Amino acid sequence: MVFNIQFQIAGIILLTVILIMYARQRALNLLGEGYFLRLFASVYISLCLDILSVIAINYRQSMPYIVTDIICKMYLVSVVTVAVSVLLYTIYSVFGTLKNVKNTLKMVYILFLIIYIVLECILPIQYHKDINTVYTYGPAVMLTYLAVIVYVGIVVAYMIKYMKMMPDYKRYSIFFLIVVWVVTATVQFFNNERLLVGYSMSVSLVYMYMKIENPERNIDKDTGAFNRNALYTYIANRINREDKGMAVLVFAIDDYSFINETFGYRNASIMLKKIVDFLCKNKNCTVFKRTENEFTIVYDNMEMLTEHLKVIKERFEKSWKINEVSLKVYFNACYLYVKRCDNSDVISDTLNYFLMKCKKDGNKNIIEIDDEKLKEKREITKAEYAVKKAIEERSIDVYYQPIYSNAKKRYISAEALVRIRDEEGRFVSPELFIPIAEQNGRILEIGKVVFEKVCQMIRDYNPAKYGIEYIEVNLSVVQCMQENLAKILIDIMNEYGISPSFINLEITETAAIKSEKIFIRNMDELIAAGSSFTIDDYGSGYSNMNYVIGLPISIVKIDKYFVWSYFKSEKAKIAFEFAVSMLHSMNLKIVAEGIEEKDQAEKMYELGVDDIQGYYYSKPVDTYKFIEIISRQA
Repeated sequence: MVFNIQFQIAGIILLTVILIMYARQRALNLLGEGYFLRLFASVYISLCLDILSVIAINYRQSMPYIVTDIICKMYLVSVVTVAVSVLLYTIYSVFGTLKNVKNTLKMVYILFLIIYIVLECILPIQYHKDINTVYTYGPAVMLTYLAVIVYVGIVVAYMIKYMKMMPDYKRYSIFFLIVVWVVTATVQFFNNERLLVGYSMSVSLVYMYMKIENPERNIDKDTGAFNRNALYTYIANRINREDKGMAVLVFAIDDYSFINETFGYRNASIMLKKIVDFLCKNKNCTVFKRTENEFTIVYDNMEMLTEHLKVIKERFEKSWKINEVSLKVYFNACYLYVKRCDNSDVISDTLNYFLMKCKKDGNKNIIEIDDEKLKEKREITKAEYAVKKAIEERSIDVYYQPIYSNAKKRYISAEALVRIRDEEGRFVSPELFIPIAEQNGRILEIGKVVFEKVCQMIRDYNPAKYGIEYIEVNLSVVQCMQENLAKILIDIMNEYGISPSFINLEITETAAIKSEKIFIRNMDELIAAGSSFTIDDYGSGYSNMNYVIGLPISIVKIDKYFVWSYFKSEKAKIAFEFAVSMLHSMNLKIVAEGIEEKDQAEKMYELGVDDIQGYYYSKPVDTYKFIEIISRQA
């Protein structure tokens, strides 16, 4: 008897070891895992049938020939089945699902497999046996080679066509499998006695397991929860399954940095591990660690989430005991029910946005993301896109709101205000897009474009000839933190031939607080060049008097809410009149914002307020309207 099955047995041993390792790990039950397990099973079965076919050939004289034919042909079919499994796994790696594959293509793949199986049953198979080797050959074997070549060719075509859609590590792993398989199949084709194909497939699967499908890659080592990478993969898979939806809860441990610093990293890690162990007791959910102190929990429906959230709140009302120390832990949370969604990033962005709102509110909130809040997030997303598009196309508009001088009885300046339009041509509120641009860093680009457009307007229209003495340009918080702000602005003014004295830069208390030393240095450089500064929103904060005293400003702009309160409250009247007197004693010019009615304007004049800005005189207008307005007073 000749049993040249050493390679097949080695392959089965390899796969058995991998199977044991896989079974010991917690899996996410992803679609990708399912396709990999199908490929794994097809290779395992093929190896077993390969061994069984060698045994059948050896005992061919002792059993009906038809039995040997069936066993050997089953092995050949199993090899093609492996090729089909590789194709399915590749398609999934490209699209994340098979639903994007056209039905006609699916039918072609299935029809080809059916035709192959029918022909395999019809075509003859021949056997070779000598003192050293046992193998099969003949038309049935040649057909199998042909079928495998076809399916491998389709796999390669998918990899080439959709190369950019496949993660690198998956593309390399599938490429490795194909190369190893083709090389060993070629060797076996010309050396029939070397039965290497099954073993090569086993080696390729081991490589794929280590690089792609090892469940351990999805586990956070510190807590035992699934990690961030697993979260996004899992949500994408849930979307592709088109089931009844899912409920997602995100919560963040509050003041985690304080816990870490006070009780040490080790104790903080123990606390997180205990929290994860508690969360994982619920078998109706899957727990993921998003960041150092944030967790995401995914449920099949809202009922499961609601019940578990109640349990979580009850547990967090008690302390967590860590090494004889009892810690009272608080959290912020938000949750969302996802019925239909095409993009896992949309879910993640929505949850991130509302979790940040929870943290900013600082009230240990739990936010339910309902339809109204989803609408709010959609508006944010539209604003983000509008900002991106406006910067790329330089379609940012600058509007000007004239400022009226009580002493000179005419407009003597204007505030430059940035305006951005959405896809429908409507203005996006600055209160919406400015915080967005500050968070994503694009406020610097906006600030530069606005400053350039202001300088261009001054150069092209020369508003000084109409009595305008300076234009106010707002500086964002982020701009004030720039080391080279002064140089950037001075270079732009020089480029357009603008005198720095015609530019007044408007800052807020927040901008001054964020990076005081850097900003004062920039202020000194700009003032030395000839520019002046205004502090905005005076009366809106608690501590801006320190900045009025400490910063080299020449103008104070009183916040509109402080102005309006003058007409509503006796205490506010006293505070306002004192502020005007004090600021004038410091030789500072005063501008009152938000003047919308005649009696408000007259009262500001009586109180000695220098300049007035508001709808009573003019709304913000575009460049052409602004020039038209000021030209009337020339």
